[in-house]
Amino acid sequence: MDAMMPDSKALFFDRQEVRSAVEREAAIFHALPGLLRHALDNAPGMAAHLEGVEPDQVTSRSALSALPALDLDALLVLQAAEPPFGGLVATPIGRLARVLAGSRGQLVPEGARVDYWRFARAFFAAGVRRADLVWNALPHHLGALAAMAETGARALSCTVVPAGPGIDPPRMDAIRQMRPSVFVGDVPTLEALLDELGQAQPFRCALLVGDVPDPAFLVAASAIHAVETFYVYATEEIGLIAYETNAHEGLVVDESVIVELIAPGGDAPVADGDEGRIVVTAFNPDFPLVRLHTGDRARAILGESPCGRTNLRITPPSGAATAGGKG
Repeated sequence: MDAMMPDSKALFFDRQEVRSAVEREAAIFHALPGLLRHALDNAPGMAAHLEGVEPDQVTSRSALSALPALDLDALLVLQAAEPPFGGLVATPIGRLARVLAGSRGQLVPEGARVDYWRFARAFFAAGVRRADLVWNALPHHLGALAAMAETGARALSCTVVPAGPGIDPPRMDAIRQMRPSVFVGDVPTLEALLDELGQAQPFRCALLVGDVPDPAFLVAASAIHAVETFYVYATEEIGLIAYETNAHEGLVVDESVIVELIAPGGDAPVADGDEGRIVVTAFNPDFPLVRLHTGDRARAILGESPCGRTNLRITPPSGAATAGGKG
């Protein structure tokens, strides 16, 4: 499910973004049995969780919905019982590029693939290109999200400033000297920077990770500071799940995950337009998480995005587990 890096003049990150729904579903459920078999053969914790599952029979959304889900608390319990990864990682630790830490103390493996967490797709949709200088204001000390954002920006050949959060004098001096064009971080940090910098702020666009921004802040960022904002929905275990495009009509689901919106108290999909719990399966051979409950909720948005991307769109998530401090 990996993608080639796009040409800087392309309208879309890759062809996957504009394929038909029928083609996308066929490709996803052709690949899913292989992911499940890989997890069963190489991740003993996931094999125990999926005991009795026959991968070759999981070729549809209804078959996927019959598999047991894994919640975030269970992941933490497994990691505590069998450190470091609870048997959920299919790659020996010596073959990983980095081990990151989540905000709840969970450990997250990162392999050596380019754009490992797929953030480049979100950057590209926000208009970020090779010449941009990216101010990465996410926490860096063992921080999973900061690493995820950096790998995405670097995949587009952007230069990254690993700034971390804060508005102390050294950071302000660095911004004024370097004039980065792209911000990535949470709303409080961006708001503080814009208040401090005023009309001298250099950012053209901002990718916001964490709690969903207040609409009033987005209006002010655009009207007063001329910063176009793009919300990115990611978690510390999955990486990119969905992202905002220049259409600003919901979030487009990433091409390397399967998102299910399921009813409270069960595994049945919700009716169109109803709010459901977000369950994600990630096509990550190192960390093959199958049906992870994110702890968030969202609604599906019917129809294709005006930007031309054809994947499922969802509303910005609500709940207790959005990335950016709560997991």
